[in-house]
Amino acid sequence: MKRVHLFLFFLLCVVAPILGQQMWVPITSSTPVSVMISEESFTDAGLSFKLTIGGFYSQDVVVDNTVYKRISIPGCSNNEQTGHPELPLFSKLIAIPQCSGISITLTPLGNPVIMTGTNVYPKPDYIEQQVNDFTSVVEQFSINNQIYASNYDYPSVLAIVQEVGALRGQRLASLIVYPMVFNPISQTVTIYENYTVSIVFQNPIGNRVANIGLFGDVVKNAIMNHDDSDVSNGAINNMSAKPGQVSWYVLTSPADADQIDADYIIITAGKFFQQNNLQSETYRIAHHRAMFNGYKVGILNVENIVSDAVGFATTNPDNFKGEQGINTNSFSLFGPSSHLANGLYFIKLYNQNYSVYYPIVKQ
Repeated sequence: MKRVHLFLFFLLCVVAPILGQQMWVPITSSTPVSVMISEESFTDAGLSFKLTIGGFYSQDVVVDNTVYKRISIPGCSNNEQTGHPELPLFSKLIAIPQCSGISITLTPLGNPVIMTGTNVYPKPDYIEQQVNDFTSVVEQFSINNQIYASNYDYPSVLAIVQEVGALRGQRLASLIVYPMVFNPISQTVTIYENYTVSIVFQNPIGNRVANIGLFGDVVKNAIMNHDDSDVSNGAINNMSAKPGQVSWYVLTSPADADQIDADYIIITAGKFFQQNNLQSETYRIAHHRAMFNGYKVGILNVENIVSDAVGFATTNPDNFKGEQGINTNSFSLFGPSSHLANGLYFIKLYNQNYSVYYPIVKQ
């Protein structure tokens, strides 16, 4: 069997690069510190907050006798456009109401810190490298010569916010802030210690925070301005005005999966598939979601899914047969002919040790 090994070899190129020691460059903090958020204000009309940069990491990289600086800020990711300057960026998901548009203002505070003689390292490409029967993914030096020959600050837009979809009924937007700008000709990097970020929802209708049931506790950490206490349409554990129903499904062929009609699927171990047992833990969980969230809940037995009698396709019957069967079943649930193609919100895997939710994000 072909084995694939993933290695991140930094800066692999035709001429081996020379790497310097990574150093912390302080702005306000002498020791490494993550980007900080403070002075938050979240309303249904918009949000604002203060972004503080305590410093950043810098590492010299020499490629073909050219010295670059590889820069990173704790708590930030980096630009993902291959060949472009690999600058840090701060990104978050935000909850938004129904609105006609979203505007954003980024205001630097205080005096800028300007670093001269700084040539920012470009975002590398990633390629597969074959050595005998091993395949590795390595970094390869890549540079956009047009950008690096331009006498202007990069990026030209320092703050971006745009709607990206929804999780259940919760509308989401992506926020990106570039705290650094880089001029390739003058080889200067400019950064401020603090920024204020202000976002306005244009012509908002209703609340920015939607009642998304038990998943609200999870998204609090992922969505910057999501707070269940702001939900005005009732507590999460109030009975739904339109209760759902619980159905147990036993498949006889892959085609049966296309006919499942549910908002919420529970795939459980065989010992917990106690069909029509109203006292079972599986039914209790399913019934709660049906009554309190109004879901149509479908319960499936994992042993039924992976059985030869049902016959979900597997490419290799001897390796990971069960996993492949579940995977094929899941594709059937979302197939174009399925009742669930536009309606499923959760898949829950449940056994005696743990349960895992797979939320469905819709565009």
